[in-house]
Amino acid sequence: MKRLVYIFLIALCIFACLGLWSCQGPDGVDALTFVEVEGGYMVKGCAKSAKNVEIPSEYKGLPVVAIQDKGFMNCRKLESVKIPDTVTKIGESAFGNCHKLKSIVLPSNLTKISPFMFYCCCELEKITIPQGVNEIGTCAFAYCRMLASISLPRGITEISDDVFLHCNALSSVDLPEGITKIGMTAFFQCNSLSSIDLPEGITEIDNCAFSYCEALVELKLPSTLVSIGEDSFSSLSNLKSVTLPRNFTAFEGAIFSGCHSLEKIEVVEENSTFKSIDGILYSKNGEEIVRYPLGKVGESFKIPNGVSRIGDFAFYGCTGLTSIEIPNGVSTIGKGAFCKCESIKTLVLPNSVTEIGIRAFRHCTSLKSMVIPEGVKEIEAVTFEYCDSLESVLLPEGLEKIGERAFGDCWSLKGIELPSTVFQITEQAFSGCEALEKIVIPKSVTKMGPRVFLDCESLRIYCRATEKPKDWEDDWNRATLRGSAHFEVVWGYTE
Repeated sequence: MKRLVYIFLIALCIFACLGLWSCQGPDGVDALTFVEVEGGYMVKGCAKSAKNVEIPSEYKGLPVVAIQDKGFMNCRKLESVKIPDTVTKIGESAFGNCHKLKSIVLPSNLTKISPFMFYCCCELEKITIPQGVNEIGTCAFAYCRMLASISLPRGITEISDDVFLHCNALSSVDLPEGITKIGMTAFFQCNSLSSIDLPEGITEIDNCAFSYCEALVELKLPSTLVSIGEDSFSSLSNLKSVTLPRNFTAFEGAIFSGCHSLEKIEVVEENSTFKSIDGILYSKNGEEIVRYPLGKVGESFKIPNGVSRIGDFAFYGCTGLTSIEIPNGVSTIGKGAFCKCESIKTLVLPNSVTEIGIRAFRHCTSLKSMVIPEGVKEIEAVTFEYCDSLESVLLPEGLEKIGERAFGDCWSLKGIELPSTVFQITEQAFSGCEALEKIVIPKSVTKMGPRVFLDCESLRIYCRATEKPKDWEDDWNRATLRGSAHFEVVWGYTE
């Protein structure tokens, strides 16, 4: 008898060490712990050494109806789970960080995939979602890097935020009819997704929903689509063309930024907001150029007559363009309009321009000179920031304000003359202008922000005023961020 007990104990230890615990019987004594809830029992937790778990349909004579939040979370040896149909609810993060989980059988009565349910299940290759599921929570399958395909049931009406974030192997997605919205970063960096059929009924695609889906070569947008969020389709490096549908009216940010193969943006004739001319996106009335495709062939472009506004981010990231001709009649240059046009060396602004938006020329690293038209009253924040090659800027009489870091880190800027109409220079407006040797500040400047000339290593400052005006910050002429050094100032300068 003792010998039999001894053999049994040895066998028990071997099974424990191998992590082969599974709950096969109604007692649930092997790997699982339970807690009594209304209607039966809920799985509370699981042994961290478990590999293959089959949850019983009953425990102590009552049905097992739920899995608690984080019930199996961090069970990093878990490879498979079978869940009985008696379970109707599975909590948030129930299988989060189960890195080796490869397969799971979900109960047919499940109606919701909770948030973070399979978060970072890195080896999960496939999963069948029951037809009764009508909601999938945020990050439900985020970082399931081996998940190759998925079919969503007909009851789903919204793809929540981050649902398939970083599902790098995902190459096939079946979206049902009835979906109206795709959430923020829902398919972000699904690198293997080469095509996706977006069903009719979708009206909104949120920020970064398909960003960095680098395998996408074709994009068919449903006719019901009204708006897309910022960077919804950014950095689709293989996308060559796209057609905007009839109901599409709005987008945020730099539409199709980073899509360097995009040769044309088409628009269906029925669209009342936009039109396409030679693959370039314009407003329907032709008064605004909205977006120039990054992959369009040619190094130069002439904006057609009749355009009065260059839209926000219209030429954002057009690194292939070396010259752009702007016609007289353009009055507004939108925010970020020429940002990251890194190959443009000269850009002539017509006298009709009266407004230049924030970061309009930011990161134009080859731009060498600029003449600001007389009607412009303000150089907005970061307008010329990081224009490394910018050597000269002519500011007009009538200019009133220079915004925060407007010329920040313009390393090559050697000299600039401030017109007598400027009354405000804001924080770090010229910081990092290492080559700037001399600046004369007119009496008109009554407001001066902090650290305006920070790290301008070669600078001499001359002020027309005989003393510091009361609305100038005490550290307006601070020389470096560390330490207390300030630039010397010549007051009452008259030359």
